[in-house]
Amino acid sequence: MNFYRMFLMIGAVALIVFSSCKKDEEDDAPVTQNPIASFQFEASTTNYLEVTFTNFSQNATSYSWSFGDGETSTEENPVHVYAAAGDYTIELTASNSAGTSATFSGEVSLDDPNSALRLLAGESSKTWKLFREGVSMSLGENAESPAGWWEGLQNTGARPCLYYQ
Repeated sequence: MNFYRMFLMIGAVALIVFSSCKKDEEDDAPVTQNPIASFQFEASTTNYLEVTFTNFSQNATSYSWSFGDGETSTEENPVHVYAAAGDYTIELTASNSAGTSATFSGEVSLDDPNSALRLLAGESSKTWKLFREGVSMSLGENAESPAGWWEGLQNTGARPCLYYQ
């Protein structure tokens, strides 16, 4: 009879243990994490107006880009070509399936790498401003002392000399 009691006792304990280990209904619902928006960009080496954006957002399923020049995109990693050099504010909004979104913005400054070359080549101007502190800006009768006619006339920077070609 002891064996029969022990068998019933083990069965009752097992029934209590297994019936109390049921999952909560809340554990069955998937957990949706809030999105985190982030990106980096790189200008093309062959066309400084072409910018490639790399999206590093997390927990997002859709993306909305604003490139700061009136153009937009919904691509994950867009490539955008700007019409002109300048400073632009880029904004990325990353959204998830639950309708939650996050926004990240950054500044891109596009400068023409050949603008200084065009200035030196005279495409926009050939006005040169030369300044060398402590050098006389006059001519005299003596080549060894060109400031001989106007003693003390020195270029201090207050009146720079302009040379036109």
